[in-house]
Amino acid sequence: MRYTILIITLIFASCASKKTSSDIIWDEKFELCSEIELSKRIKFDLVEGANETSAKNIYPLFEIFLLEQEILKDISIEGYKDLMYKTFFDKIDTEVFRKFSMEIEFEPFFLFATPNLYCYAYPYPYREEQLRKLKKGWQYEFCLAVNKLEAEGGYSQKNINLIYNSLDKIPKEKFSKEVYRRFYLNIVYRTLN
Repeated sequence: MRYTILIITLIFASCASKKTSSDIIWDEKFELCSEIELSKRIKFDLVEGANETSAKNIYPLFEIFLLEQEILKDISIEGYKDLMYKTFFDKIDTEVFRKFSMEIEFEPFFLFATPNLYCYAYPYPYREEQLRKLKKGWQYEFCLAVNKLEAEGGYSQKNINLIYNSLDKIPKEKFSKEVYRRFYLNIVYRTLN
C-alpha cells in the first residue's frame, strides 16, 4: 500500500513538473517570438536619431509613461480594462502621445505593431496545430476571443466587451509578465495615434 501511494505521488509530481516545464518553455518561446518581432520592426522602422535602447524597451517605457500620466491605474487585468475603456471612449487626450514621443526623442508609431495573434499561436507550426487539436488552454481561448473580436468589426467602442473578454482569457500570472501585455499596448498606441 505504501509503495502504491509513493508511485501515485511520483506519477502526479512527474505530470505536474512536465506541465510546469512545458509552460515555462512556452513562455520562453513566446518571449523570444515577441522580441524577434520587435527587433524586425526596429531594424526596418527605426527613425533616424532614435535611441536603440529606448526602441528595444518601448513597451515598458510606454507602460511606465501611462502609469505616470495616471492613464493606466495599475498593472493588472482590471487596470488594462480601464485603459481599454479610456482608449475607446475618448478619455485620453492624444496630446499625451506627442509628450511621450518628446520624452523618448523619436516617434515610435511603427514600433507598435498592429495587434495580431502571431506570437500567441503561430511562431512554430506545431504550436498552431497543437492548439487546434487540443481545443483547450488559455492561448486557445485567447485566440478564439480575438478572432471573434476581429470578426465582429475589430477594436472599437462597440466591441469593448469583446476586448474585455480577451483580457479575461489571460491568466493573472501570465499577465504579470510585460510581454503578455504588449498586445494591448499596441492597441492603445495604434488606436489613438
